[in-house]
Amino acid sequence: MISTGFMMLRFYTNCGHFAIPPIRTKPFFAPSWRTVISILSSLTQLHDAVHVDTFLSAISAKGLYHDSENEALTRAFGLLAPARTAELMEQIISANAQMMPGACAGLLARTSEGTPPACPPALLHPVATSLVETLLGQRSSASRPDCLRRPDPIKPTLIVGLLTALDRIDSPLLADRVVEHVLGNPASFGMDAIIVPAVLGLTEWAPTLSVASVQRLRAACLAHLHGRIAEPLEPPADFARVNTVSCRCVHCAELGRFLVDPGRKEWALKAAQHSRSHVESAIRQTGCDLDCATRRVGSPHSLICTKNQASYERRVRQRKDDLRNAERLDVLSEHG
Repeated sequence: MISTGFMMLRFYTNCGHFAIPPIRTKPFFAPSWRTVISILSSLTQLHDAVHVDTFLSAISAKGLYHDSENEALTRAFGLLAPARTAELMEQIISANAQMMPGACAGLLARTSEGTPPACPPALLHPVATSLVETLLGQRSSASRPDCLRRPDPIKPTLIVGLLTALDRIDSPLLADRVVEHVLGNPASFGMDAIIVPAVLGLTEWAPTLSVASVQRLRAACLAHLHGRIAEPLEPPADFARVNTVSCRCVHCAELGRFLVDPGRKEWALKAAQHSRSHVESAIRQTGCDLDCATRRVGSPHSLICTKNQASYERRVRQRKDDLRNAERLDVLSEHG
């Protein structure tokens, strides 16, 4: 492994501090995020603005970026002129927004924080526009050195960081575009997995509680939660269960008939192992309300399937979560 000291040596060599030829190890060497943080922290402590600028231009602005670097980047920006910070921010976000939108939103939020912030709102508006338009699919990031990696999964922190930053730089129109996109793409922004946790985070933080875009998301969350709370919630009246198995082979067809039968609690499939494994896999993949066990008596063995109330129990847990989240959002609205 190449040490931080060696990276510093190579960095300063490339900056012209030492007249020695660089050591060749690979055609391309990408420093780890820990190395980047270490170098940036050292340069920031030395108040070495010149080499902070050089390092950020050569590494971070070229797409070699990780969300763990955001704090170190924000401190390093403090040594630079605001216009130069905005320029580097634009380069970093343009290169990384498509693959790491949440990390870029976090960096924008950090850079817009503070009194005064590392970069004035007017200079951050083009940066925010670049990030929003990439999120909306209206522009693409430049090719990254590690472009074969998959994009980071969308998390609630993306919405929290982005709407917080847009509020700080007074960009309500951009925020409206973000909300429109989020609500219009439920496959990417699931209400339960993404939007509700994000809105809870935004509304529990006073500065964003009354922001119009946040309130619009909050209203959508409450409509979603109240709609599900209004649905009937009762345990199964008999042993009939939903058949979600799509396979139509002989054994799965028999499984389907058993599932919808209101009078049968248990079913035994006496078959070869590959057939039992196939049926058990179908049950597991489709989430049937069944407990499975193998009875190793006789030959072939039997797969014993017993109906349970797993779907109902999941809905009971979901109802408790919905009531708690709806109450939190209602209370926060009253306080706002």
